Amino acid sequence: MSADVEQEGHIHCWHGTGVVLESFPPQFPEICCLCGEKRTRRGSTPNPSMHGPFLPKTGSHFGRVIGEAAPALKPFIDAMEQDQQEFEQRSAKKRAKFEREYEDAKERHRKFKERMGH
Repeated sequence: MSADVEQEGHIHCWHGTGVVLESFPPQFPEICCLCGEKRTRRGSTPNPSMHGPFLPKTGSHFGRVIGEAAPALKPFIDAMEQDQQEFEQRSAKKRAKFEREYEDAKERHRKFKERMGH
């Protein structure tokens, strides 16, 4: 990220999701835009994950989307969106299979009840 972005004081969002982490007044003046690690003037909160640059949470850019604030994160965001789409496709297939099996079980139960004379 460029120095001018750091000086403008963009708000950071949690892992590129667009969810702004902000409080008034800010509890943590700086936050990492990749892992959400918060940093105060006394140091960072413990977070073993890799993190990106810390930028100040001050300025008049509340609600700016991460794509505008950090173009370098676009590949990261695109990968997250691709993972989400793949997950939704797998979930839809599993749901369809479950519904087919459920309907088959209901039909077998209905036939069983007919044979038993119920």
